[in-house]
Amino acid sequence: MSLNVFIRQLCIQDAVYWGSPQNDGFGGYSYANPVEIKVRWDQRERTIVSRDGKEVMADVEVLSPEDFVREGVLFLGTLSDLTSASGQNLDAESGETYIMPHQVTGAYEIIGTLTTTLPFSLVEKAKVYYLREKYA
Repeated sequence: MSLNVFIRQLCIQDAVYWGSPQNDGFGGYSYANPVEIKVRWDQRERTIVSRDGKEVMADVEVLSPEDFVREGVLFLGTLSDLTSASGQNLDAESGETYIMPHQVTGAYEIIGTLTTTLPFSLVEKAKVYYLREKYA
């Protein structure tokens, strides 16, 4: 069994991912429309080293076969969990509504990544993402 197949079997929890963070010039970010994905979500604190070499506390560890980017945002749940009358935006291209992560309590920012080779596979790599609660 390949590592990716094994990871997909572990990833049974629904999550929502906002990727492609772009600085909006006003101290925040704009994101691509949210998508539903499968992850393995472990609520455990861990100290990691940030890009600038500082120690920071991560609240969550996520395993996924998907590729995520730093400063992207994850939420444990489904898109339907995010529906609210006041928290939707209109996508000009598709005409569909979507919710921005800053409107979601319990959204977590990706602050770090660890890529590792597991003992039973010398070629395939697994990615673990570290998150910090962004919008409480």
